[in-house]
Formats: sequence, structure tokens, C-alpha cells
Amino acid sequence: MAFRFPVAKLLDCGADWGALDDDPNPFAVVVMAHLKALETTRDPARRYAAKWAVTKGLYQRGYCKADVLELYRFIDWVLELPAELEERFLDEVRSYEEAEGMQYVTSAERIGRKKGRQEGRQEGRQEGEARVVARLLSRRFGPLPPWAEERLAGAEPARLEAWADRILEAATLEEVFADG
Repeated sequence: MAFRFPVAKLLDCGADWGALDDDPNPFAVVVMAHLKALETTRDPARRYAAKWAVTKGLYQRGYCKADVLELYRFIDWVLELPAELEERFLDEVRSYEEAEGMQYVTSAERIGRKKGRQEGRQEGRQEGEARVVARLLSRRFGPLPPWAEERLAGAEPARLEAWADRILEAATLEEVFADG
């Protein structure tokens, strides 16, 4: 028994960009995003322009809302921008949506909000853990010196847990923080 699979090299698809741009197949958008990601690896300004061109193409292809949202999710992942350019990009998307009357596609905002909520939850948990450890340390060893507060504020969750585990057994505040 033998299996035969057609093989396509994505890099070869870039030779005929016009064909990709005209192709209604959603996979053409995926290929375009991937090729632009490779092409703009260390050039944020070109990556911004590429992300905008590919995203704008989503609106012009006439895809349904669900397809646009899913394709945008991929584009956003592959063509990641630095934070300051991402904000500018999202503003441009909003402006374009308003001008074209396509406000149903606020995927950029939704994705941004979702990421923001996740990061906020993580930071909130971390700050909460640091406050609890600080409170326990204060009750055990008295008011915390500035160096201890700084260490707590910058600590990762795993480090906070390790310090919390030592609070009851440590003889001094310095012993709690002994591992760095």
C-alpha cells in the first residue's frame, strides 16, 4: 500500500503574491501572514505595514464574521507587534471599521481585552500573594524593612510560595529570603 500526498512549499507561494491576494481561499490569507512574518522578522515598521495589509484584506474578501475573527486571531499571533505599534494598529483597525461601517469586527479589541484581563488577573494574583506573604512576615518579624518590601514586590509566584513555606521555621527575616 502506498500513500501519495501533494506537497507545497509555502516559500514558493510568495513568488506570485497577486495570486494569493486574489485567492478567496482562507488558506491564502494564512500563507500571506506566514510569509510576511518571515519577511519582517526584525523590522517592526515593515511588520506593522504587512499586518495592516493582510488584516485589511480580510475585510475586503467578504468573509463571514466568524471567519474574519478566526483568521485575524492567526494573523495577530503570527505578526506580533511591539506594544506601542500594537496600540497604533488597533486604533487604525477601529478607524477603518468606523469608516467602512464594519463595526461588527472588533476582534482586535476583543483579543486585546482578553489578553489584558488575563495579564491583569495574573498580576492581581501575584500582588495578592505578595501582600499575604508581607502580612505574615510582618506578624512574625515586625515591620518590614524596605529591602524586604522590594523583594516581595518583584518576586515571581514560585519564589513567594517558597518564602511563605519558610516563615514559620525561620528564626530571622533574613533566613526567609536566604535563597536570593
